[in-house]
Amino acid sequence: MKTPIINYLKDPSQPEKNLGMNGPWRTLSLSGRQGLNPTSIHSRLVLPKHNLNDKRGTLSMWVLSLEDLSYYNSRECMSIDNPDFDVYPFLSDNPNPADYEKANFSLHYRLQWSVQLYAKFYKGNFWPDLVESPQKALVGVGDFIFKKNQWHMLTLAWDFDQEQAFLYINGVLAAREDVYHDAFHRDPCGESLYTGNPTLCYSGIEFYDHVLSPAETEKLYRDQATDCDEEFQKELRLEHAGEGRKTLDWKPDETWVTREDLSLTKPKDLDSFYIQGFTDAPSITEDGLLVETPNLPQQSATLEKQVYLWTRQFFEGDLYVSYEFNPLKESGLSLLVTQASGMNRERFMDDYEPKTTGSMDSVHSDAIRDYHWEYYREMNDTRNDVASHAMLKNPFWRGVAYGCTQKPIEKNQWHRLEYLQIGGKITGAIDGEIVIEATDSPTAGTGGILQAGYIAIRCMIRTSMLFRNLKVMTSNFPESSPVLSK
Repeated sequence: MKTPIINYLKDPSQPEKNLGMNGPWRTLSLSGRQGLNPTSIHSRLVLPKHNLNDKRGTLSMWVLSLEDLSYYNSRECMSIDNPDFDVYPFLSDNPNPADYEKANFSLHYRLQWSVQLYAKFYKGNFWPDLVESPQKALVGVGDFIFKKNQWHMLTLAWDFDQEQAFLYINGVLAAREDVYHDAFHRDPCGESLYTGNPTLCYSGIEFYDHVLSPAETEKLYRDQATDCDEEFQKELRLEHAGEGRKTLDWKPDETWVTREDLSLTKPKDLDSFYIQGFTDAPSITEDGLLVETPNLPQQSATLEKQVYLWTRQFFEGDLYVSYEFNPLKESGLSLLVTQASGMNRERFMDDYEPKTTGSMDSVHSDAIRDYHWEYYREMNDTRNDVASHAMLKNPFWRGVAYGCTQKPIEKNQWHRLEYLQIGGKITGAIDGEIVIEATDSPTAGTGGILQAGYIAIRCMIRTSMLFRNLKVMTSNFPESSPVLSK
C-alpha cells in the first residue's frame, strides 16, 4: 500500500506548521493515541491542502467522541445559542463546518433518524436536495453510535470516473453510493478544510492518491489501531456486513390465535384492506397480490404515487406477522407497519376521516403511533449495495433497529418475511435469517410499548412486487366481546 500524499496530526502534541488553529485547543491521550480537542464551539482547525477534487483518492482519519454520540429527538430550545447543534463535523470546506448545508463537501454526523454519518459532495441539505434532479453525490451510513472514549477510524474512498464512493468504520465497509443511480451531480470542494466540535477529538488525518481496497482499508485500521476492541469489531461486522446472523427458531404455542389468513390470490382478499395513496397500485393476479408504483424518480413531486394497504382488522396483544414477497425489479422500497393506532390507542380508521396521502407522512409524521420496518430498501437515500433493514418507532422518529445482510435480496424469487413481537422484544427475519432485533421500553421517552393497532404494507415509488400468504397471529390479550351502547 502506498504512503499518504498529505498527512495531518501525525503527532497532535506538535501540529504541523501549515495547520491553522483558531481558538482554544488541548491534547487528549487515551488508549495509546493522542488527539486534538477544541474547548470552544468557535475553535477551528484549518487543513490548507487536500485531494478531494482529484478523480480518485482516499481520506482516513481518527475520531474520538467524549460522549456516546447517538440520535435523539430535538426541541426548538436546543438551537437558541447554536443553530447547528445537531451537526458534529469531521471535515468540511465551509469555515463554519457545522453549517453543512452551505458546504460543497462535508463529512459529519447529524442527529437524524436515518443516514446519520455521511459524506456529501454537493451544496445543499440532505432532504430534499439529495434527490431533487439532478441526483447528488452522497455516501451515508444508515445508523451508527459513536461509543464514548473510543477511537474510531473513518475512511472515505472515492472514484469520480466510476461514480463510486465508499465509507468505512474501523475497516468495515458501512456504506456505498446509490448503486442504481444514473449520474451524480457534484460541486467542487473548496481549497481548505475545517473542523472543530468540543465533543470530538481528532487525530491522524491522511489523504491517499488512490482508492484503498477493502483489504487495504482493514489492514490500515489494524496497523494504526492502538487498542482494538474485538467485541466492537464483531458488532460492526454483524450490523454492516451481516456476518454472524442467527436464524429465527420460533413456533407458536396454544396461546397464539390466528386472526388473519389470506392467500392474496383471490379478488375478495382485497376487501380486507383499505388502500391509501396511489389506489391503482394493487391488483390480484394468479401469482398473488401485485403492487406496482410508477417508475419515477424519488422527488417531492412524486411522493403521492406511493401506496399503503391497511388491514381493516385491528389487532391487540403480542403479534406475529408473516407473508411472502417477490421483488420483480431493482429499486423501490417496501415496509411493514405494525401496531398502528391513534395517540390514545384509538382506531383511527373508524374514528376519523380516512387518510388519502401516499407520502411517508402517515408512517412517521402523523398522529399515528406505530413501528415500521423497512425490509426491502433500494431507494437513493438508503444503502442498496446489500440488503439493509431499518426499524423506527413513530411518530417519535426513534430508531430501534438497523442491520445489513451480506448481499441484496434476490429479484424474481419468493422470500418469507416474519415479524415477531413479544412484549417490547421485536424480531424481524427474512427467509429465516434474523435481520433486525429491537427492544422497546416505556422508559425510552417514547411512551409505552405499542401492542395494539392496524397493520399495513407500504410500497414506495419505483416498486414492483408480488405478495402472498399473509398470516397474522396474536397472543396475551384477554378475549373480548362487544357490548352494545344503550
